[in-house]
Amino acid sequence: MSNNVTDHTDHSLLSIKNKLILVVSGIFFSLILLEIVLRVGGFIFLSLQELNNLQAIYNKGAYRIMCLGESTTEGGGIGGAYPKELEIILNERNMGIRFSVINKGLSRIKTPYIVANLENNLNKYNPNMVIAMIGANDIGIEYYKGISDEETFLFKNIRAYTFLRTLWMHVVNKIKAKNNEISLMQDGSISAKPFENKTSGPIQHLKQKGYPDIKSCIEKGNYYVSKGQWNEANSLFLEAIKMAPENDELYVSSGECYVRQANYTQAEESLHKAIALNQKNETAHFELGLCYRLQHKLTEAKNQYEKIIKLNKKEYEAYIELAMIYWEEGNQVKLEEVLNQAIMVHPEILDAYIIFGDFYKSVKNYVAAEDIFKKALELCPNDSKAYIELGWTYAFLKKFDLAEGLFRKALQLTPENEVALRSLGGLYQTQGEYEKAEKYFEKADEIANRSRSTYCNPGTRKNYRKIKRILDERGIKLVCVQYPMRSIRPLKDIFQGQEGIVFVDNEGIFKERVAKDGSKKYFLDMFAGDFGHCTLEGNRLLAKNIADVILKQYLRK
Repeated sequence: MSNNVTDHTDHSLLSIKNKLILVVSGIFFSLILLEIVLRVGGFIFLSLQELNNLQAIYNKGAYRIMCLGESTTEGGGIGGAYPKELEIILNERNMGIRFSVINKGLSRIKTPYIVANLENNLNKYNPNMVIAMIGANDIGIEYYKGISDEETFLFKNIRAYTFLRTLWMHVVNKIKAKNNEISLMQDGSISAKPFENKTSGPIQHLKQKGYPDIKSCIEKGNYYVSKGQWNEANSLFLEAIKMAPENDELYVSSGECYVRQANYTQAEESLHKAIALNQKNETAHFELGLCYRLQHKLTEAKNQYEKIIKLNKKEYEAYIELAMIYWEEGNQVKLEEVLNQAIMVHPEILDAYIIFGDFYKSVKNYVAAEDIFKKALELCPNDSKAYIELGWTYAFLKKFDLAEGLFRKALQLTPENEVALRSLGGLYQTQGEYEKAEKYFEKADEIANRSRSTYCNPGTRKNYRKIKRILDERGIKLVCVQYPMRSIRPLKDIFQGQEGIVFVDNEGIFKERVAKDGSKKYFLDMFAGDFGHCTLEGNRLLAKNIADVILKQYLRK
């Protein structure tokens, strides 16, 4: 009897063991199958898209290249813009291909804006290739929290793991967001301060008007705004508008969300409604000006900033935005007029002096630039940026000793100043002192890596990868361009282990030319220390190098 029981027990254990083996094997083979499907499916999709791209080149229409970037891409004025030069150079090669290069550079933006607008730009322009030279404005942007193990071998190389891990984190984040929202709403820690700052207590006013849910809508909307979830925030602001259609601030909040989503038509509509309700709403005018400027509707943008100044002559930012538009238009008389007004209103703020000086440098009026930077230093004798700006003005005038003294003064004030170190390196390089120059460049790189600034910024890295993922989904080729004078290594480090990216290294070619001809021939300014906004000659050099690389590595010409 006991033998029968033992046999039965052994049989049961064996059965359980077999079932476990079957289950584990099933999961294992399912994962392998998922990996194969993801890889083969992706390969087929990309191959078909690549074929379509090549057919577009050789059969009909123009081959479209879209350039993403900040002011160094946008260009304008006497320096031109590298995308325009790139189109000319590519079409001059007479390869039987007609190229069309789209310039989506915009001054003073950061990579989150570029990513937020990417899908809309892709839908609008339908490019075959995207060139990105981005990240210079990203110092200090917030790290975008995501998957903790995104740098591991598993996440980078096993697509099934990446897929399941991303799916799991998506579910977890949804749950956390909901719990946080409930918790914040219960303990009252969501603040309606942004709205209370704009008007005299709109929430209290609305409650008195009999809108019991308005506070909840606004507070939840603020919560989503703080998370960058513009669609969710706007849905709540629109609900609030239904309850309080006469409140101008709610239309402003909705308009701001539309602007951040690059839905400019709806943004204009909301902001015009806000202004119709309250013509003195400065925030509405400012957001509408931004909305127009992002669409390159410069006349309309100017009108809004001029209205703000009429409403409040001390609104400094309106003067600055207006001045930047006049710079973009190349209208020196109006730019000088507006900046002088800004200085009269707020003589203690340096921004207007710096823009003034930078503009004079860009038009090669170094004597005027020297004068304005000296005034800035009289105002703020401990401002390192003003010393650096004046230093480069002297460098362009070939007063190298004075330039060196000013860069060292900036370092004395801020010893970890990366721009000051790169400025010294650039100065020594211009004079042919290469060993000295390299020493300062290495120090600057060390600080950049330690502080993770500029293109080493975690947010920049994350947004570069987002761009790559979006383009991969559409089978669009990505070309990553490093800024002139800068090492390509940090840019390549962002995409370690990833294939299908063309990198354009502008370090060697620019350092060689600058050493031979000086910085002044290739740069209008040196805002980054070792590089700045290019002259027409600099933009042509940049465009030629990009053309050579993409034709050789991608188009095989």
